[in-house]
Amino acid sequence: MKRICIISVALFLLLSNLAIALPDNTLYTAVLKDYVHKGRVQYSALKKDKRLAEYIKQIKATSIQEIPKNEIIPFWINVYNAYTLFICCENYPLKSINDIALKSGNKEIAVWDYAFVELKDKKYTLNEIENTILRPLGVPEIHFALVCAAKSCVALRSEAYTADRLDNQLKEQATNFLNDRTKNSFDASKKLCSISKIFEWYGKDFGGNTVQILHYISTFLPQPYHTEFKNKAKDWSIIYSEYDWSLNE
Repeated sequence: MKRICIISVALFLLLSNLAIALPDNTLYTAVLKDYVHKGRVQYSALKKDKRLAEYIKQIKATSIQEIPKNEIIPFWINVYNAYTLFICCENYPLKSINDIALKSGNKEIAVWDYAFVELKDKKYTLNEIENTILRPLGVPEIHFALVCAAKSCVALRSEAYTADRLDNQLKEQATNFLNDRTKNSFDASKKLCSISKIFEWYGKDFGGNTVQILHYISTFLPQPYHTEFKNKAKDWSIIYSEYDWSLNE
């Protein structure tokens, strides 16, 4: 009887682990390391590699009900980015992700609004993942992790996001992006910031007005801008730079 009980417990634990199995981030990281360098993606080579399709298959086999609370943000960031890579590969060669138009009956739908992101229990759009699932969680740094396959977007990491390293990964993404002077620049003589349209499109996530946005940005900048924006943000003006939607290859 005792042996049967031990076997039953072991079987229960095994089945429980199988039930909450998440996509293999080790596999996804290996793919990213091979084809993403300094944020640029080698789509022509990635298109030929079956490992991304395998990772997508694992996502499709995952139920939203199975995702532990601490895994929700990294899971959805990885899903968003992996499916963005996948749809670009499916339509490569490609000048811009905005050139992809998917059909629903006789109607063409922009890639952002087409429900092609598939999990076990539902299909999602990229916009739904960003605006309905992730943004309400109140972590503005997700905007420095979600990659829209454009040159003006944040750089795609060469690794998956994971629950145990998420805070550091998001902080590093924000720091790298805000210190990239090709995307965000600061003219002290004119008290003028030229920053990414991400801060215009999602302004309320960063505070909603110029002073609050600059207070947020100051967190990730070195001196003298850190102190300047923290204490004298009202003296500065913001313009939003043009967004280059060319493919990030």
